Order: sequence, then C-alpha cells, then structure tokens
Amino acid sequence: MITCLGYYDSIKQSNTMNLLSVLRSGFCIAAMLITQDTIAQMTTQFLEPNISITYDTTRFKPYKRDIFTFRVQGEQTEIKLSPGLSEKAPSLDNKKTTNLSELEDYYKNTIDRLKKDPGSFSLSGNPVIEYERKPLKMGSFRGFSFVEEGKSDKKRYAQIFASHLSANDYTSIHLRSFEQKPVDIQYQILTEFLKGFKSYSAAELATHEADIRKKYTVVVSKAETVPASLQQRAKEYIALVRTKEPMQDKIKEVYISVDGYAEVFSPNEKGEIYIATKSNKKGMIERTGRLIVISPIGKHISIPFSFQYEQQ
Repeated sequence: MITCLGYYDSIKQSNTMNLLSVLRSGFCIAAMLITQDTIAQMTTQFLEPNISITYDTTRFKPYKRDIFTFRVQGEQTEIKLSPGLSEKAPSLDNKKTTNLSELEDYYKNTIDRLKKDPGSFSLSGNPVIEYERKPLKMGSFRGFSFVEEGKSDKKRYAQIFASHLSANDYTSIHLRSFEQKPVDIQYQILTEFLKGFKSYSAAELATHEADIRKKYTVVVSKAETVPASLQQRAKEYIALVRTKEPMQDKIKEVYISVDGYAEVFSPNEKGEIYIATKSNKKGMIERTGRLIVISPIGKHISIPFSFQYEQQ
C-alpha cells in the first residue's frame, strides 16, 4: 500500500511538473510574440507619383533608391518596387489592360510565352527549371514566378514578378532570392511586404497636402544664441525656424532662397532648425523659404513662408 501511494504521489508530481512545463512554454511563446511586436519598427515610404508602402525596417532594409525604383532587402531576398501611372499598364492583344481581370489575363499570356521559351525570362542568363502554371494572386497584385538554376553552383533561386493596376496607378514589383528557399516561402515574404501597399488618386493627394499645410504656421525669430553648427557664420542673421502650432509630423529640412539659389538647413538632434543668411544690401531684407514636412504617408510636403530681417 505504501508503494502504491508513493506511485500515485509520483504521478501527481509528474503531472504537476508537466503542467508547469506547458505553462512555462506558453509564457515563453507569448513573450517571444510580444517581443517581436515590440521590436518591429514600422515606417512608411511615399513613392512618386502616388503610392506608399508601410513596412517593418527590422525585416526589410532599404538599400537603394532612385527616382524610378525603391528597393529593400530581407534575409537573402531583394524586392524592387517601381511605381507609375495607370497609362503605363501593359497591353494584351494591342489593348491596354485596365483592371485586375485583364491584368490576370496578361499574366496568363505571359506564362504561355514562358512555356515556349523559359530562358527569355531569366535576367541572369541561368536556365529556368520550374515555373507557375497559373497567375499568382497577392491581394490586389497579380503576377507569376519561376525558379532558375545557377550555372556555377547548380542551386535553385526563385523570382517573382507582379503588378498592381488601378485607376490611380500601375506598380510593378520584382522579388529575387539569393538562397535556396521554395517559391512558397518567397511568396509569403512578398505577400507580407505588400500588406502595407496603398495607392492614391490625384484628388486624395491634393487634399492630403492641403490639410498638412493648413495645420502649421511657420515662424522665424532671431536666435538668442548662435548654435555650434553655425559659429563660422556668426556675423550673419541667425534665426530659429519653428511652427506656431505643436509639430505633429517630422521635419525633414528647410530651404531658404537667396539670390536665385536655395540653401538647405537640417534639424539638430533636438529637432530644432537654425538658419543663417546675409545680404549685400543694407536695410530690411525679405527672404522666402520652404519648410519640408514628412506627412503620415511618407510624402514630403512643402510649406512656403517668408520673413524679414534688418541687414546692418
């Protein structure tokens, strides 16, 4: 009997330990999820003429930008985003595609061409050894994918081409992988990235810019002290540029127009912007400038202002 009680006590203790282990594991998983959410650093990038992309910079790091494209890199993955107007949409049977259904038909046609000549779609010259049989659907994006084999290392690398077509835009996107991961994995990566995609009409952008400009009144006042960054220009007119209203958006820079050119001043570590300017003329001098604000959608909004100062 004593032996049996010991046996049952052992089972009870084992069950308790198992329960504690499960609770501890659940707590660890929850903590990991909370940590991941906490360390995520979301940012929004506006791309001319009319799209924005919101993404996690801890997962997708921007590394190259020009006037036509925006690129980010993840873990062994590169994504290139190329915005444009809807007039740049591709043609099918000599007719411009105008909606998602027609865009899907365009990619069906593209896949048919891929079947006939797989090599023509490889930008690197590597042979295409696998491709999708039907267009991919990623939210409001349509596209296709294929896998190529490296000539030298014989490894498999996935590529995905896709587009977004609306009355506002035609945006193309290209993902390429630098490691041997299945297309499905790359598809998930791209789908996650595109969750933050949004396009805007010209009217929406005009209203957005007007609303930002209405929020702020720019004030220019003579600086009480000369900041270290402008010590070499201490004999000029040194001023602090701010807004009368509390700043709710990020300030990028200030442009001051001087005799046909613009001088750029950036915020200091406190977010303050000091400017310096001078004139060869004496008396009251008037200057114009532009405060550049980064709006919530990542667009740079220019707020014009003017000020006067006395040149001794």
